[in-house]
Amino acid sequence: MAVSDAPPPRQNASHVVPLRLDIRKVIGLLALYASLVLYEFCHRFMLEHWLSDIYGYFQMYYDKGRPETYFWICILTPITILPAGTKLTNASQIIFSVFMAFVGLPTPLYFVHFVAPAAFPIAYFYFLVCFTLLAIATRIQLPPIPSPFGERGYKRLMWITVAIMIATFVYGMTQDFHLVSFAQLYETRYSEEVNGALVQRVATMYVFSFGSLFLALALMFRRFLYIAAIMVGYVLCYGMIYQKTALLAPLWLIYAYVCARFFVRDSTAKFYLALGAPFYLGVIWYLISPSTASAGANLIQYEYMGTVLFRLYAVTANASGLYYTFFQNHPHTFWSHITGVNFFLRYPYGDHTVAVEMQRAYELGNYNASFLATDAIEAYGYEALPIVALFVAATFIFLNTASRGFSTRALAVLMVMPAFAVVNIPFATTLLTEGIAFLGLYMAWMPRAWLARSHNM
Repeated sequence: MAVSDAPPPRQNASHVVPLRLDIRKVIGLLALYASLVLYEFCHRFMLEHWLSDIYGYFQMYYDKGRPETYFWICILTPITILPAGTKLTNASQIIFSVFMAFVGLPTPLYFVHFVAPAAFPIAYFYFLVCFTLLAIATRIQLPPIPSPFGERGYKRLMWITVAIMIATFVYGMTQDFHLVSFAQLYETRYSEEVNGALVQRVATMYVFSFGSLFLALALMFRRFLYIAAIMVGYVLCYGMIYQKTALLAPLWLIYAYVCARFFVRDSTAKFYLALGAPFYLGVIWYLISPSTASAGANLIQYEYMGTVLFRLYAVTANASGLYYTFFQNHPHTFWSHITGVNFFLRYPYGDHTVAVEMQRAYELGNYNASFLATDAIEAYGYEALPIVALFVAATFIFLNTASRGFSTRALAVLMVMPAFAVVNIPFATTLLTEGIAFLGLYMAWMPRAWLARSHNM
Protein backbone atom coordinates (compact mmCIF):
# COMPACT_ATOMS: atom_id res chain seq x y z
CA MET A 1 0.00 0.00 0.00
CA ALA A 2 1.46 3.30 -1.11
CA VAL A 3 1.51 6.27 1.19
CA SER A 4 0.91 9.64 -0.41
CA ASP A 5 3.26 12.47 0.37
CA ALA A 6 0.69 15.06 -0.69
CA PRO A 7 -0.36 17.49 2.08
CA PRO A 8 -3.89 17.06 3.46
CA PRO A 9 -6.53 19.36 2.02
CA ARG A 10 -6.77 22.71 3.75
CA GLN A 11 -9.71 23.25 6.07
CA ASN A 12 -11.63 26.52 6.11
CA ALA A 13 -10.62 28.64 9.06
CA SER A 14 -14.24 29.40 9.81
CA HIS A 15 -17.50 27.59 9.27
CA VAL A 16 -20.02 29.77 7.48
CA VAL A 17 -23.63 29.06 8.49
CA PRO A 18 -26.03 29.99 5.72
CA LEU A 19 -28.68 32.50 6.71
CA ARG A 20 -32.06 30.79 6.59
CA LEU A 21 -35.37 32.55 6.59
CA ASP A 22 -38.14 30.57 8.25
CA ILE A 23 -41.00 31.21 5.84
CA ARG A 24 -43.58 29.73 8.18
CA LYS A 25 -42.62 32.12 10.97
CA VAL A 26 -42.71 35.08 8.59
CA ILE A 27 -46.14 34.07 7.31
CA GLY A 28 -47.32 33.58 10.89
CA LEU A 29 -46.15 37.04 11.92
CA LEU A 30 -47.74 38.63 8.83
CA ALA A 31 -51.03 36.83 9.52
CA LEU A 32 -50.97 37.97 13.16
CA TYR A 33 -50.17 41.54 12.14
CA ALA A 34 -52.93 41.60 9.50
CA SER A 35 -55.52 40.34 11.99
CA LEU A 36 -54.52 43.00 14.52
CA VAL A 37 -54.68 45.76 11.93
CA LEU A 38 -58.19 44.60 10.99
CA TYR A 39 -59.16 44.70 14.68
CA GLU A 40 -57.83 48.26 14.97
CA PHE A 41 -59.72 49.47 11.91
CA CYS A 42 -62.91 47.89 13.25
CA HIS A 43 -62.46 49.86 16.48
CA ARG A 44 -61.88 53.02 14.48
CA PHE A 45 -64.99 52.36 12.40
CA MET A 46 -67.24 51.82 15.43
CA LEU A 47 -65.77 54.84 17.23
CA GLU A 48 -66.51 57.03 14.21
CA HIS A 49 -69.93 55.72 13.27
CA TRP A 50 -71.59 54.46 16.47
CA LEU A 51 -69.78 54.99 19.77
CA SER A 52 -69.18 58.72 19.35
CA ASP A 53 -72.82 59.15 18.36
CA ILE A 54 -74.49 57.03 21.06
CA TYR A 55 -71.96 57.49 23.88
CA GLY A 56 -70.68 61.00 23.31
CA TYR A 57 -71.70 61.80 26.88
CA PHE A 58 -68.90 59.40 27.94
CA GLN A 59 -66.54 61.70 26.05
CA MET A 60 -66.02 59.11 23.32
CA TYR A 61 -65.41 61.17 20.19
CA TYR A 62 -63.99 60.70 16.75
CA ASP A 63 -62.00 63.74 15.61
CA LYS A 64 -62.99 64.06 11.96
CA GLY A 65 -60.19 66.54 11.33
CA ARG A 66 -57.45 63.98 12.06
CA PRO A 67 -58.13 60.89 9.89
CA GLU A 68 -54.43 60.39 9.16
CA THR A 69 -53.70 60.08 12.87
CA TYR A 70 -56.25 57.29 13.25
CA PHE A 71 -54.91 55.56 10.14
CA TRP A 72 -51.33 55.44 11.40
CA ILE A 73 -52.43 54.27 14.85
CA CYS A 74 -54.14 51.31 13.18
CA ILE A 75 -50.98 50.54 11.20
CA LEU A 76 -48.32 51.11 13.88
CA THR A 77 -49.81 49.93 17.19
CA PRO A 78 -50.06 46.23 16.16
CA ILE A 79 -46.31 46.19 15.42
CA THR A 80 -45.63 46.47 19.16
CA ILE A 81 -47.31 43.07 19.72
CA LEU A 82 -45.10 41.15 17.28
CA PRO A 83 -42.12 40.68 19.69
CA ALA A 84 -44.43 38.51 21.82
CA GLY A 85 -44.37 35.92 19.04
CA THR A 86 -46.98 33.79 17.31
CA LYS A 87 -47.16 30.97 19.89
CA LEU A 88 -48.67 30.98 23.38
CA THR A 89 -46.07 29.30 25.55
CA ASN A 90 -45.85 31.53 28.65
CA ALA A 91 -48.29 32.77 31.28
CA SER A 92 -47.69 36.43 30.51
CA GLN A 93 -48.51 35.91 26.83
CA ILE A 94 -52.07 35.12 27.92
CA ILE A 95 -52.26 38.24 30.11
CA PHE A 96 -50.59 40.43 27.49
CA SER A 97 -52.95 39.27 24.75
CA VAL A 98 -56.04 39.94 26.86
CA PHE A 99 -54.67 43.33 27.92
CA MET A 100 -53.86 44.38 24.35
CA ALA A 101 -57.20 43.18 22.98
CA PHE A 102 -59.29 45.06 25.53
CA VAL A 103 -57.05 48.02 26.41
CA GLY A 104 -53.72 48.38 24.60
CA LEU A 105 -54.81 48.31 20.96
CA PRO A 106 -57.89 50.56 21.24
CA THR A 107 -56.60 53.05 23.84
CA PRO A 108 -54.55 55.27 21.46
CA LEU A 109 -57.60 55.57 19.16
CA TYR A 110 -59.78 56.85 22.00
CA PHE A 111 -56.93 59.02 23.27
CA VAL A 112 -56.67 61.13 20.11
CA HIS A 113 -59.34 63.73 20.78
CA PHE A 114 -58.16 64.32 24.35
CA VAL A 115 -54.72 65.56 23.26
CA ALA A 116 -53.81 68.50 21.02
CA PRO A 117 -52.42 67.48 17.59
CA ALA A 118 -48.98 68.90 18.38
CA ALA A 119 -48.65 66.89 21.60
CA PHE A 120 -50.18 63.62 20.45
CA PRO A 121 -47.09 62.15 18.68
CA ILE A 122 -45.09 62.34 21.92
CA ALA A 123 -47.88 60.76 23.97
CA TYR A 124 -48.35 58.03 21.36
CA PHE A 125 -44.62 57.32 21.37
CA TYR A 126 -44.80 56.57 25.11
CA PHE A 127 -47.68 54.16 24.51
CA LEU A 128 -45.66 52.36 21.82
CA VAL A 129 -42.62 52.04 24.10
CA CYS A 130 -44.82 50.70 26.91
CA PHE A 131 -46.45 48.03 24.73
CA THR A 132 -43.13 46.98 23.18
CA LEU A 133 -41.47 46.50 26.57
CA LEU A 134 -44.36 44.32 27.69
CA ALA A 135 -44.24 42.26 24.49
CA ILE A 136 -40.52 41.60 24.90
CA ALA A 137 -41.00 40.59 28.55
CA THR A 138 -43.48 37.86 27.58
CA ARG A 139 -40.60 35.91 26.00
CA ILE A 140 -38.25 36.01 29.01
CA GLN A 141 -37.88 33.27 31.62
CA LEU A 142 -35.49 32.98 34.54
CA PRO A 143 -34.17 29.75 36.11
CA PRO A 144 -36.84 27.72 37.94
CA ILE A 145 -38.00 28.93 41.34
CA PRO A 146 -37.08 26.30 43.98
CA SER A 147 -39.97 24.84 45.96
CA PRO A 148 -39.82 24.56 49.76
CA PHE A 149 -42.28 21.65 49.61
CA GLY A 150 -42.29 18.11 48.41
CA GLU A 151 -45.44 16.66 46.87
CA ARG A 152 -46.90 15.80 50.27
CA GLY A 153 -46.13 19.26 51.62
CA TYR A 154 -47.73 20.93 48.62
CA LYS A 155 -50.90 18.87 49.12
CA ARG A 156 -51.03 20.07 52.72
CA LEU A 157 -50.59 23.66 51.54
CA MET A 158 -53.50 23.30 49.10
CA TRP A 159 -55.82 21.77 51.69
CA ILE A 160 -54.94 24.49 54.20
CA THR A 161 -55.68 27.11 51.55
CA VAL A 162 -59.02 25.48 50.75
CA ALA A 163 -59.89 25.32 54.45
CA ILE A 164 -59.13 29.04 54.91
CA MET A 165 -61.32 29.87 51.91
CA ILE A 166 -64.23 27.76 53.17
CA ALA A 167 -64.01 29.16 56.71
CA THR A 168 -63.95 32.72 55.40
CA PHE A 169 -66.90 32.08 53.10
CA VAL A 170 -68.97 30.57 55.92
CA TYR A 171 -68.19 33.55 58.14
CA GLY A 172 -68.87 36.05 55.36
CA MET A 173 -72.25 34.51 54.53
CA THR A 174 -73.37 34.85 58.14
CA GLN A 175 -72.38 38.54 58.19
CA ASP A 176 -73.70 39.85 54.87
CA PHE A 177 -74.87 37.80 51.89
CA HIS A 178 -77.32 38.91 49.20
CA LEU A 179 -77.76 37.81 45.60
CA VAL A 180 -78.84 41.15 44.20
CA SER A 181 -79.43 42.34 40.66
CA PHE A 182 -76.82 44.38 38.83
CA ALA A 183 -79.07 47.43 39.25
CA GLN A 184 -78.77 47.15 43.06
CA LEU A 185 -75.09 46.22 43.00
CA TYR A 186 -73.43 49.50 43.93
CA GLU A 187 -76.04 50.46 46.51
CA THR A 188 -75.51 47.13 48.31
CA ARG A 189 -71.72 47.22 47.93
CA TYR A 190 -71.44 50.55 49.75
CA SER A 191 -74.02 49.85 52.48
CA GLU A 192 -73.04 49.84 56.13
CA GLU A 193 -73.72 46.11 56.51
CA VAL A 194 -71.17 45.05 53.87
CA ASN A 195 -68.59 42.42 54.82
CA GLY A 196 -65.32 43.50 56.39
CA ALA A 197 -61.89 43.78 54.82
CA LEU A 198 -60.82 40.19 55.56
CA VAL A 199 -63.79 38.61 53.80
CA GLN A 200 -63.47 41.01 50.88
CA ARG A 201 -59.75 40.26 50.48
CA VAL A 202 -60.17 36.48 50.54
CA ALA A 203 -63.19 36.55 48.21
CA THR A 204 -61.39 38.87 45.80
CA MET A 205 -58.35 36.59 45.70
CA TYR A 206 -60.66 33.66 45.00
CA VAL A 207 -62.30 35.48 42.08
CA PHE A 208 -59.11 36.67 40.41
CA SER A 209 -56.54 34.02 41.34
CA PHE A 210 -57.28 31.02 43.53
CA GLY A 211 -60.53 29.99 41.89
CA SER A 212 -58.59 29.63 38.63
CA LEU A 213 -55.93 27.55 40.40
CA PHE A 214 -58.53 25.25 41.95
CA LEU A 215 -60.28 24.84 38.58
CA ALA A 216 -57.03 24.03 36.77
CA LEU A 217 -56.17 21.37 39.35
CA ALA A 218 -59.66 19.88 39.17
CA LEU A 219 -59.37 19.64 35.39
CA MET A 220 -55.87 18.17 35.60
CA PHE A 221 -57.03 15.42 37.99
CA ARG A 222 -60.52 15.12 36.41
CA ARG A 223 -62.36 15.83 39.66
CA PHE A 224 -65.60 17.01 38.09
CA LEU A 225 -67.56 17.31 41.34
CA TYR A 226 -64.92 19.74 42.54
CA ILE A 227 -65.50 21.81 39.38
CA ALA A 228 -69.17 22.27 40.33
CA ALA A 229 -68.18 23.35 43.86
CA ILE A 230 -65.62 25.81 42.46
CA MET A 231 -68.26 27.41 40.24
CA VAL A 232 -70.61 27.73 43.22
CA GLY A 233 -67.75 29.49 45.02
CA TYR A 234 -67.90 32.33 42.50
CA VAL A 235 -71.62 32.78 43.15
CA LEU A 236 -70.93 32.93 46.88
CA CYS A 237 -68.26 35.58 46.27
CA TYR A 238 -70.76 37.65 44.31
CA GLY A 239 -73.16 37.49 47.23
CA MET A 240 -70.46 38.64 49.65
CA ILE A 241 -68.53 41.35 47.77
CA TYR A 242 -71.04 42.39 45.06
CA GLN A 243 -68.67 42.46 42.12
CA LYS A 244 -70.01 41.62 38.67
CA THR A 245 -66.69 39.99 37.85
CA ALA A 246 -67.42 37.26 40.40
CA LEU A 247 -70.59 36.24 38.58
CA LEU A 248 -69.01 36.55 35.12
CA ALA A 249 -65.80 34.68 36.04
CA PRO A 250 -67.21 31.17 35.36
CA LEU A 251 -68.24 32.27 31.86
CA TRP A 252 -64.77 33.61 31.09
CA LEU A 253 -63.10 30.50 32.50
CA ILE A 254 -65.29 28.18 30.45
CA TYR A 255 -64.79 30.31 27.34
CA ALA A 256 -61.00 30.38 27.81
CA TYR A 257 -60.80 26.62 28.32
CA VAL A 258 -63.05 25.71 25.39
CA CYS A 259 -61.23 28.10 23.04
CA ALA A 260 -57.80 26.86 24.14
CA ARG A 261 -58.76 23.22 23.74
CA PHE A 262 -60.78 23.24 20.53
CA PHE A 263 -59.72 26.34 18.59
CA VAL A 264 -56.72 28.32 19.78
CA ARG A 265 -54.33 25.46 20.63
CA ASP A 266 -51.16 27.58 20.96
CA SER A 267 -51.78 30.15 18.19
CA THR A 268 -51.55 33.80 19.22
CA ALA A 269 -53.49 34.93 16.13
CA LYS A 270 -56.36 32.56 16.94
CA PHE A 271 -56.33 33.70 20.56
CA TYR A 272 -56.78 37.33 19.49
CA LEU A 273 -59.58 36.20 17.18
CA ALA A 274 -61.28 34.42 20.08
CA LEU A 275 -60.86 37.48 22.32
CA GLY A 276 -62.29 39.76 19.63
CA ALA A 277 -65.12 37.46 18.50
CA PRO A 278 -67.88 39.21 20.55
CA PHE A 279 -66.66 42.56 19.20
CA TYR A 280 -66.59 41.35 15.60
CA LEU A 281 -70.14 40.01 15.97
CA GLY A 282 -71.33 43.45 17.03
CA VAL A 283 -69.53 45.11 14.12
CA ILE A 284 -71.06 42.68 11.62
CA TRP A 285 -74.52 43.20 13.12
CA TYR A 286 -74.07 46.97 12.77
CA LEU A 287 -72.91 46.66 9.15
CA ILE A 288 -75.96 44.57 8.32
CA SER A 289 -78.39 46.91 10.02
CA PRO A 290 -76.90 50.26 11.12
CA SER A 291 -80.25 52.04 11.35
CA THR A 292 -81.55 49.75 14.10
CA ALA A 293 -78.56 50.04 16.47
CA SER A 294 -80.23 52.54 18.78
CA ALA A 295 -82.46 52.47 21.84
CA GLY A 296 -85.58 53.36 19.88
CA ALA A 297 -85.14 50.67 17.22
CA ASN A 298 -83.94 47.07 17.73
CA LEU A 299 -83.66 46.77 21.51
CA ILE A 300 -81.87 43.40 21.38
CA GLN A 301 -79.22 44.73 19.00
CA TYR A 302 -78.80 47.91 21.00
CA GLU A 303 -78.45 46.03 24.31
CA TYR A 304 -75.91 43.63 22.83
CA MET A 305 -73.79 46.39 21.34
CA GLY A 306 -74.06 48.49 24.48
CA THR A 307 -73.03 45.60 26.73
CA VAL A 308 -70.27 44.24 24.50
CA LEU A 309 -68.87 46.96 22.23
CA PHE A 310 -69.29 49.79 24.72
CA ARG A 311 -68.91 48.33 28.21
CA LEU A 312 -66.56 45.45 27.47
CA TYR A 313 -64.30 46.88 24.76
CA ALA A 314 -64.58 50.67 24.89
CA VAL A 315 -65.04 51.93 28.46
CA THR A 316 -61.64 50.81 29.78
CA ALA A 317 -59.89 51.89 26.59
CA ASN A 318 -61.43 55.35 26.97
CA ALA A 319 -60.27 55.64 30.58
CA SER A 320 -56.75 56.85 29.80
CA GLY A 321 -58.11 59.87 27.99
CA LEU A 322 -60.50 60.75 30.80
CA TYR A 323 -57.73 60.38 33.39
CA TYR A 324 -55.47 62.56 31.27
CA THR A 325 -58.13 65.30 31.15
CA PHE A 326 -58.89 65.01 34.87
CA PHE A 327 -55.24 65.37 35.89
CA GLN A 328 -54.74 68.45 33.77
CA ASN A 329 -56.53 70.31 36.59
CA HIS A 330 -55.97 68.04 39.59
CA PRO A 331 -52.79 67.01 41.45
CA HIS A 332 -51.09 63.78 40.45
CA THR A 333 -50.72 61.12 43.13
CA PHE A 334 -47.02 60.37 42.47
CA TRP A 335 -47.81 56.72 43.31
CA SER A 336 -49.10 57.62 46.79
CA HIS A 337 -52.26 55.66 45.88
CA ILE A 338 -50.18 52.50 46.44
CA THR A 339 -50.22 51.09 49.96
CA GLY A 340 -46.76 51.54 51.43
CA VAL A 341 -45.81 54.50 49.26
CA ASN A 342 -48.47 56.54 51.08
CA PHE A 343 -46.39 56.19 54.26
CA PHE A 344 -43.82 58.49 52.66
CA LEU A 345 -45.94 60.67 50.36
CA ARG A 346 -49.25 62.34 51.15
CA TYR A 347 -52.16 61.03 49.13
CA PRO A 348 -53.98 64.17 47.89
CA TYR A 349 -57.55 62.80 47.82
CA GLY A 350 -58.10 61.89 51.47
CA ASP A 351 -60.17 58.77 52.05
CA HIS A 352 -61.47 58.58 48.49
CA THR A 353 -60.01 56.72 45.53
CA VAL A 354 -59.44 58.58 42.31
CA ALA A 355 -62.27 56.49 40.83
CA VAL A 356 -64.66 58.22 43.25
CA GLU A 357 -63.21 61.62 42.34
CA MET A 358 -63.77 60.76 38.68
CA GLN A 359 -67.40 60.00 39.47
CA ARG A 360 -67.77 63.43 41.05
CA ALA A 361 -66.11 65.15 38.11
CA TYR A 362 -67.81 63.34 35.22
CA GLU A 363 -70.82 61.53 36.79
CA LEU A 364 -69.95 58.39 34.82
CA GLY A 365 -69.67 55.95 37.72
CA ASN A 366 -66.58 54.89 39.63
CA TYR A 367 -64.13 54.88 36.75
CA ASN A 368 -61.66 52.12 37.65
CA ALA A 369 -59.03 51.52 35.00
CA SER A 370 -55.84 49.71 34.07
CA PHE A 371 -52.27 50.68 34.95
CA LEU A 372 -52.10 52.90 31.86
CA ALA A 373 -54.58 55.32 33.41
CA THR A 374 -53.85 54.76 37.10
CA ASP A 375 -50.24 53.79 37.78
CA ALA A 376 -48.96 55.97 34.92
CA ILE A 377 -51.23 58.92 34.00
CA GLU A 378 -52.79 59.28 37.45
CA ALA A 379 -49.42 59.04 39.19
CA TYR A 380 -47.35 61.30 36.96
CA GLY A 381 -48.57 61.54 33.36
CA TYR A 382 -48.18 59.56 30.16
CA GLU A 383 -44.43 60.16 30.40
CA ALA A 384 -44.41 57.50 33.15
CA LEU A 385 -45.74 54.76 30.86
CA PRO A 386 -42.32 53.18 30.14
CA ILE A 387 -41.39 53.24 33.85
CA VAL A 388 -44.60 51.50 34.85
CA ALA A 389 -44.16 49.07 31.96
CA LEU A 390 -40.84 47.94 33.45
CA PHE A 391 -42.53 46.96 36.72
CA VAL A 392 -45.30 45.14 34.86
CA ALA A 393 -42.65 43.46 32.69
CA ALA A 394 -40.83 42.23 35.82
CA THR A 395 -44.06 40.58 36.98
CA PHE A 396 -44.49 39.05 33.52
CA ILE A 397 -41.04 37.49 33.80
CA PHE A 398 -41.86 36.16 37.27
CA LEU A 399 -45.08 34.56 36.00
CA ASN A 400 -43.26 33.09 32.98
CA THR A 401 -40.74 31.52 35.31
CA ALA A 402 -43.44 30.23 37.65
CA SER A 403 -45.48 28.73 34.80
CA ARG A 404 -42.65 26.71 33.28
CA GLY A 405 -43.99 23.33 32.12
CA PHE A 406 -47.72 24.17 32.07
CA SER A 407 -49.74 23.48 28.92
CA THR A 408 -51.44 26.28 26.98
CA ARG A 409 -54.83 25.01 28.14
CA ALA A 410 -53.79 25.22 31.78
CA LEU A 411 -52.30 28.69 31.25
CA ALA A 412 -55.52 29.90 29.63
CA VAL A 413 -57.51 28.79 32.69
CA LEU A 414 -54.95 30.04 35.21
CA MET A 415 -54.32 33.44 33.64
CA VAL A 416 -57.64 34.64 32.19
CA MET A 417 -58.94 36.12 35.46
CA PRO A 418 -55.58 37.69 36.45
CA ALA A 419 -55.62 39.16 32.94
CA PHE A 420 -58.97 40.84 33.54
CA ALA A 421 -57.64 42.18 36.83
CA VAL A 422 -54.78 43.81 34.91
CA VAL A 423 -57.31 45.19 32.41
CA ASN A 424 -59.56 46.84 35.00
CA ILE A 425 -57.55 47.53 38.17
CA PRO A 426 -54.35 49.40 39.13
CA PHE A 427 -51.45 47.02 38.74
CA ALA A 428 -50.08 47.32 42.27
CA THR A 429 -53.51 46.26 43.55
CA THR A 430 -53.59 43.15 41.37
CA LEU A 431 -50.38 41.76 42.86
CA LEU A 432 -51.55 41.47 46.47
CA THR A 433 -55.25 42.29 46.80
CA GLU A 434 -56.20 40.22 43.75
CA GLY A 435 -53.59 37.60 44.66
CA ILE A 436 -51.58 37.37 41.43
CA ALA A 437 -48.26 37.26 43.30
CA PHE A 438 -49.53 34.40 45.49
CA LEU A 439 -50.89 32.55 42.45
CA GLY A 440 -47.44 32.75 40.86
CA LEU A 441 -45.84 31.15 43.91
CA TYR A 442 -48.41 28.34 44.04
CA MET A 443 -47.71 27.65 40.35
CA ALA A 444 -43.94 27.70 40.86
CA TRP A 445 -44.16 25.34 43.83
CA MET A 446 -46.48 22.84 42.17
CA PRO A 447 -44.87 19.38 41.98
CA ARG A 448 -43.30 18.85 38.58
CA ALA A 449 -44.89 15.38 38.40
CA TRP A 450 -48.32 17.06 38.24
CA LEU A 451 -47.52 19.22 35.23
CA ALA A 452 -47.76 16.39 32.72
CA ARG A 453 -51.45 16.20 33.60
CA SER A 454 -51.93 19.77 32.37
CA HIS A 455 -51.26 18.57 28.81
CA ASN A 456 -54.24 16.18 29.00
CA MET A 457 -56.82 18.62 30.38
